[in-house]
Amino acid sequence: MRASGAEKVHVLCVTSGEQAAMLKAQGFKVLTMPIGPVSLIPDSNNPDSPLSKKKVREAVSYAINREAIANARGFGFWSASNQIPHPGQLGYVKDLPLGQYDPKKAKQLLAEAGYPQGLEFELLTSTAICGGGVPCPDVAAKLQADIARAGLKARIRAIANAEVLNIYRAQNHQMVLAGWSPDFPDPDGNATPWADYGARSLAWRNSYNDEVAAKLARQAALEADPTKRKALYKVLTEKVLREGPYVVLYQPALPIGLSAKVEGFVKNPMMSVPLWQVSKQP
Repeated sequence: MRASGAEKVHVLCVTSGEQAAMLKAQGFKVLTMPIGPVSLIPDSNNPDSPLSKKKVREAVSYAINREAIANARGFGFWSASNQIPHPGQLGYVKDLPLGQYDPKKAKQLLAEAGYPQGLEFELLTSTAICGGGVPCPDVAAKLQADIARAGLKARIRAIANAEVLNIYRAQNHQMVLAGWSPDFPDPDGNATPWADYGARSLAWRNSYNDEVAAKLARQAALEADPTKRKALYKVLTEKVLREGPYVVLYQPALPIGLSAKVEGFVKNPMMSVPLWQVSKQP
């Protein structure tokens, strides 16, 4: 965003930690705005697929070091996550434990699922940039290294994002690295697509057909009491991430540099700014 005439720039997108530090040194404020979470989604469509087995999906979750991914790749703008709502959104549970990184537990679960020698599969990813500003193949390579310690052998297939979406939407993937951004800022913009098969969005795409989860999402969407609604989303989040096909990896954030004169600037997870809230001091 650039002011009119000869005025200075007052709002800047930041692409690295070095830029953020430079702007702070020049008197700018640097805010981080959460955007859609990035997940690893194993195939749960084909009942004959090893990745459709609950213990295998649990093994994948235990094999991933979310904190290391966030620290290694995020330049301070990512946080490890395992939730459907965004930070600051109603229903986000600040103290919900992350999926524990435990390669030994992952190996044990694989053996119990019938794969004591490990498991090989294709990891589909885009050649574009993933949420947080890092190339998706780089994120996939970190995942590949992590899960290999548990006997999960991922063959990375990096292709154009449009092709990834075509394969994913056709329910023809083994495992896909994918981001998600809701269409509106209410928590239902995440909950219904992730939990309600009948909405024909993410749950449908991954054959997650659980009527209890769908009912919770519908109930929470219509609940008028914020306290009750928050409690419903907590139950829903825990259920979907325990039983569903999603392995949430991290919550990216978009850093924005602001002049000290700018007030009320907020960019929501849909990447829009309610400009009627923004003001600039003389």
